Amino acid sequence: MGVNKMSAAYNRLIRLPEVLYLTGLSRSALYRHEAAGNSLGRVKLGPRAAAWKLDEVQNWIESRPYAAARVEVGAHAVPTTPRRSRESAE
Repeated sequence: MGVNKMSAAYNRLIRLPEVLYLTGLSRSALYRHEAAGNSLGRVKLGPRAAAWKLDEVQNWIESRPYAAARVEVGAHAVPTTPRRSRESAE
């Protein structure tokens, strides 16, 4: 019995830079969420190493209110409305 490639891709572990990129959180905001009990699936790999479960990070992203207004493009979600530039804000 083989492992489904799609499920294997979603069950992989990702490191901190990718978690920060996918969630849009800063490092301190990520740790504040975890301290408040909003775990994103962190797994200790060793005494000084940790990773996060990709499927749990994606579930957390989808549970956020803003996630409903996002569209999947390739492997990453992007906002459906463009951001205002500084020139148009002034």
